[in-house]
Amino acid sequence: MPLIIDEKKPSRAVEMRFEVPGAVESVWRAMATGRGIGAWFVPTEVEERVGGSMRFDFGPGNDSPARVTVWEPPHRFGYVEETWSEGAPPCVTLVEIEPRADGQGCAVRMEHRLDTAEAKWDGALKSFEEGWPGYIRVLRIYARDFADQAAASFRVMMPVSGTVAEAWEILRAAGGLTTADVGGAVEIEIDAELRCVGVLERRHELPGDGLRDALIKMSSPTPGVMQLFAFSWEGKVQVGLSVIVYGEDAEATRARDEPRWRAWFDDVTCGVRRDG
Repeated sequence: MPLIIDEKKPSRAVEMRFEVPGAVESVWRAMATGRGIGAWFVPTEVEERVGGSMRFDFGPGNDSPARVTVWEPPHRFGYVEETWSEGAPPCVTLVEIEPRADGQGCAVRMEHRLDTAEAKWDGALKSFEEGWPGYIRVLRIYARDFADQAAASFRVMMPVSGTVAEAWEILRAAGGLTTADVGGAVEIEIDAELRCVGVLERRHELPGDGLRDALIKMSSPTPGVMQLFAFSWEGKVQVGLSVIVYGEDAEATRARDEPRWRAWFDDVTCGVRRDG
């Protein structure tokens, strides 16, 4: 979507419009509650009222606090992040959910707005626009196949040397994605006893230092989703792994398998890590 600039306020914003399967109440729970957001994005806490606190957990030492500004279930949810990036103006987010007229799921509008006239923040807004589609795809899988189920997740991110393209080639090879087509089977040997089997749901590769990511819907060792990604943020190249598992035993499964996934990712990235 194009950047929206309002010189009267002044403010700058990006908006995304997309569809999510399910009834409006179910989509609301997925997009406006901590349990729901944590099932497709990152572990999240939401105090469900205007003025309530929020917290996005992006990994050890990387929390992002927020405050609820709009709470109108099941249609409008908003929040503001005051400290999302050093020196940045607050980021105001609004999510609007409406049932489709044909009864086939919901239409969602999401807007991120920065109240500033400074064009230097346009790149950050563009990164929001580039980054969300991968997570929205996870949201659709969750809403379609795992709605309201318990979820547990973990995420690994680290800075690496070289370019986004170079880092992505390493991740693609390790994930068996070099020749895999969207909709095709993927199999990754995590260790001698743990093998990820699933279907490639998305492969997205922007040119230059743009975002690269791949999304696999797992059928084994447990139902869930796995993402690999590489991107540049503030001049630093980052790579990451995100795994979300679903079901009654999700937390026990995460606790059992997370160390093995992390060991695999460490081995994959050891040659390009900045600290390696």
